[in-house]
Amino acid sequence: MFSFFRPKPKDLRSLVFQAVAGPRPAAVTLCRERQGEIWKEWPAWAQHLMMLQGRPAEAKSYADSLRAVAEIFHHDLGDSRLMRLFGDVPEDHGVAALFQRLSQARSLIQELQLDQALETLLVLLKEATGGPEHFELRALALGDMGQAHFFRGEFAEAEKFVKMAWEMCREMRDLEGMENHREGLFELLRYTDRREEARDLALEQARFLRSLELPEPAVAWQRRAQTVVGEPLLRVQVYFQDQCFELDALPPHQDGSLKVAFQRNRITLFPAQRSTRSGRALAERGQLAQAREQFQKAERADRHDPESRMLLGLVAMDEGNYAEAVARWEECEKLAPGYFHVRSDLWFARQLLGGHLSAQEWQRWRELEDGHLEPLQKLELGGRLPLAGGHYHRGHALQQLGRPSEARAAFQASLAEVSEPHLKNRILLALGGLDGERAVLQQAVDTNGCLVSAAMARWLLQPS
Repeated sequence: MFSFFRPKPKDLRSLVFQAVAGPRPAAVTLCRERQGEIWKEWPAWAQHLMMLQGRPAEAKSYADSLRAVAEIFHHDLGDSRLMRLFGDVPEDHGVAALFQRLSQARSLIQELQLDQALETLLVLLKEATGGPEHFELRALALGDMGQAHFFRGEFAEAEKFVKMAWEMCREMRDLEGMENHREGLFELLRYTDRREEARDLALEQARFLRSLELPEPAVAWQRRAQTVVGEPLLRVQVYFQDQCFELDALPPHQDGSLKVAFQRNRITLFPAQRSTRSGRALAERGQLAQAREQFQKAERADRHDPESRMLLGLVAMDEGNYAEAVARWEECEKLAPGYFHVRSDLWFARQLLGGHLSAQEWQRWRELEDGHLEPLQKLELGGRLPLAGGHYHRGHALQQLGRPSEARAAFQASLAEVSEPHLKNRILLALGGLDGERAVLQQAVDTNGCLVSAAMARWLLQPS
C-alpha cells in the first residue's frame, strides 16, 4: 500500500547528501530533478536528526547537509520552504494571514462555536489554493473541520475530512500529521463501535511505522489492535516506571511508584468535557442549580459519558432526590461498570430511598470519603457511622496511628457487615495488605467490585 516509500528515503538521502558534498552545479541539477521527492521525504530526514542527538559530531555533519540542501532549494530553485523551516526566511504575509485565520477557527472550536468555525475553515480552504506553501495549511484546516464535525456528532462528515487531511499529509510525507489524523480516525471508529475497522487501522499504522524503523510507536499501535475488539466498557490500567500495563501483562512486583487509571472503551467528547468542568466549578461554589444545567448539557453532548451521570447523581443526593440519584447512577453503571465510587453511592441511594438510612448517615459517609480528615478525626467520625463504611474508615485511621491489631479488628468488623461489592473489595485489599495474606488478596481480585482495589491486589500478588 505504501509503495511511494520506494526507493527507501535513506537511499535518496544518501544520494543527495553525497551530491551537496561535491561540486555545486551537479548538486543543483540533482535537487532540481528530484525536487518533489526531496520535499516529500524531508520530514523523515529531519526526524532522523533527532536520532543522532547522542552523537554530536555525526549530528552536526548531518545538519550541515540538510542546510546545504535547503540553501540550494532557496537560492537556486526559488523554493524557500525548507529554509523557512530553519527560520531564516520571513513568512509570506499572505500565508501568515491564512494561518491567523486558522488560529481563529481553532479558538472558535475550543469555544464550541462550531458553525462559525466551519464557515471560517471553508473560507480558508477557498483562499488557500496556491502551491506547496498552502499544502500544510489545507491539511490542518481539513483536520480541524473533521474535529468540528466530530464534536457535533456528525461522524460521517468527520471521517470524510479526517481522511482527506491524512491523504494530504501522506502526499507531503508529514509523518507527524499522518500520525495525528490516524489517531483521530482511530478514536472516531472506537466511539462509533466500528471495532474491527479500528483494529485494522491500528495494524496498518503499526506496519507503516515498522517500515520507517520506528519500533516503539509501532508496538503501541500493535497493542491497540490487540485490545480494541472486545474492549470492555471500563477497565483499569497500571502505570509503573513510566510504562502502561494491562492487568494480564503486569511486570514482576517491585518497589516503586504505582498508579492505576481508568480506561474507557471510547473517549469523552470535548463538548461534554467542557460542560463537566464548568459544572464542577459551579458545584464547588455551591451553585447547584447552575451546576445541574452544565452536567445536563454534558449528558446531551455525549450519550456515552458516565461522568455527567455520576455528577448528576451527586447533585440529586444533595437535593434529597434519592429516586433521581438511583436512576442516574444505574445509568452510569450501565455505561461504565465500576466507575469510581458509584457502586457504593448507588447502594446508599437505594437505602435512603427505602428509608433504611438517614441523610445524616449519608453526609457522614461523604465526609469520610472526601473530607481529607486527620486520622483522629476519621477515627471519631467513623465511630459515629455504625455501618461497614464506618468500620472501614476507622480501620484506616487506626492503621495510620500505628495500631495494626485494632485496625485488623475494624476491617474484620467491616467485612462482616458489608453488603455491596465495591466496599467489600476495598476492605479485602486493606486486610490483605495489612497481613500479606495471599488468599485474602486473591479474594479481592476475584470480587472485582472496586476495579482499582482489585488491580492493586493483583499487583501485590505478582511474584517479585
